[in-house]
Amino acid sequence: MADAADPTKEETKKRKAEDPNEYIDSFTLKRLTKELKRIPTDSMEGENKFSVELEDEKINRWVVKYFYDSLPSNANKHAKRIASQLKERGLTYIEYKFIYSNEYPGKPPFVFNSFPRLHGNFISPCGALCHESLHPEHGWTAGMDMGNFVIGLRSVLEDDCKASLFTDAYGKSDPELMKNDEET
Repeated sequence: MADAADPTKEETKKRKAEDPNEYIDSFTLKRLTKELKRIPTDSMEGENKFSVELEDEKINRWVVKYFYDSLPSNANKHAKRIASQLKERGLTYIEYKFIYSNEYPGKPPFVFNSFPRLHGNFISPCGALCHESLHPEHGWTAGMDMGNFVIGLRSVLEDDCKASLFTDAYGKSDPELMKNDEET
């Protein structure tokens, strides 16, 4: 019969809290550390600004924010539409989360749209991104540079003619916004 307070479980919880990266294998840890260092230091300058931060200091959980507060005049109409919808809501960025498993770089990260919720050809109703570049048998390669991938993903999403902020904070459709968007 096991004790109600198993010291092994408590010790494991404590170690995880002390070092959130402890349960990532060393190869993945080294690779993600290198990838994070390769992200351009000037990514918050210029017209297509973005940032990459760690979620809860975990190297295998990235928070990527694409900023739309200073688009170039030659930005495509879909990017301008997204920027306009963000501005209407008092927002300046779209946030995605990248979650890496121990199988990285052999397998791509799981990428999902976390805030504000988007709808589009490559975004499932729950926010998961589904694109060939994230498929391990079709577009993903172990040699992919994550800095370039983050930049390229923005282009893919902006070229998605259906990408739109058609939802409220709870992921429900906003018919008024859809009506306004169809008019433009």
